[in-house]
Amino acid sequence: LSNLRWLDPASGSGNFLTETYISIRRLENEVIKELQRGQITFGFDESFIKKEPEAKKYFRPWYGSKEFINRSPRYCLWLGECSPAELRKLPLCMERVRKVKEYRLQSTSAGTVKLAERPTRFHVENMPKGQYIVIPEVLS
Repeated sequence: LSNLRWLDPASGSGNFLTETYISIRRLENEVIKELQRGQITFGFDESFIKKEPEAKKYFRPWYGSKEFINRSPRYCLWLGECSPAELRKLPLCMERVRKVKEYRLQSTSAGTVKLAERPTRFHVENMPKGQYIVIPEVLS
């Protein structure tokens, strides 16, 4: 997406560019979700926790607008503050971290490749520390 050039054929207000950009970003995000499926986010699956119960404390609810509206969160495996020593005791988590690193290293984006240096961290870490208000952008 960052390598595309944009042109407003009507040379108008820029609304065409804005709407096109928003639509393409949504598609890009869907593709990224599909590519990363099962590496970081989960539907809640007790089998992972049954196999590695010590990992339970690292699962956090993850809400997009669909999950929020339907009151059915997905979960993310948040290992960003897990020490390397503790992570080594969690072989299933280590496997997820390895897959994230491999995925990032295969990217054509220099920024994503650089993120492979910290595979336990998310690209964007915007996690509220206290109470917050959720306003979904998309309702359908």
